[in-house]
Amino acid sequence: MSNFSICFDRQLGSGGREIAGAVANELGFRFLDKEIIALAAEHGNLSKDTAESIDEKPTTSLLYSVVTNTAHYTAGGLGYNVPINDKLYIAQTEVIKDIASKENAVFVGRCSDHILAKDPHALSVFIYANDDFRAERVMNSEGCDKKKALDIIAKGDKKRASYYNFYTGKKWGAMQYYDLCVNSSLLGIEGTAKLIADFARKFMDAHR
Repeated sequence: MSNFSICFDRQLGSGGREIAGAVANELGFRFLDKEIIALAAEHGNLSKDTAESIDEKPTTSLLYSVVTNTAHYTAGGLGYNVPINDKLYIAQTEVIKDIASKENAVFVGRCSDHILAKDPHALSVFIYANDDFRAERVMNSEGCDKKKALDIIAKGDKKRASYYNFYTGKKWGAMQYYDLCVNSSLLGIEGTAKLIADFARKFMDAHR
């Protein structure tokens, strides 16, 4: 029996992480967000603190394209000259693929949709929302005014897009790269999670 994966990407402030967690809970799937980094650090023999500090940040090196296009490279076999960002990405790629092969899981970010793009049992989801919805959530979480919230959102989205675009060669948030794109400001966190869980059930029924 095949295992299923749901890969979430999300705009900052859209509630994507909470929605992903609710979907995982609803379906009884393992939920992985920050845990991916901890597991990748261990797998790649990297410092956990260092891994967390560069989480979802691209390298500035051109070595990545050389390394990842050479099939025999693994996180444990990389030389010292490979940038730490690339080592982490390769390690988390191996971790995500390994978990997806063994159990039902929900992954948040870390290019998981791209990593599992060829897996017929992986569903990719992008969560977005309107500016007012996102700003209100960031204002509540950060205790700031709307202007500051919008600045945080812009910088957060830029960081995520830069990371995703660099490592995948795709455009972050472009609908053609996801199976399902949902505006969370229409149904809210709970309603969006229920919609996605229902969609996932139908997807799994069709791909068993």
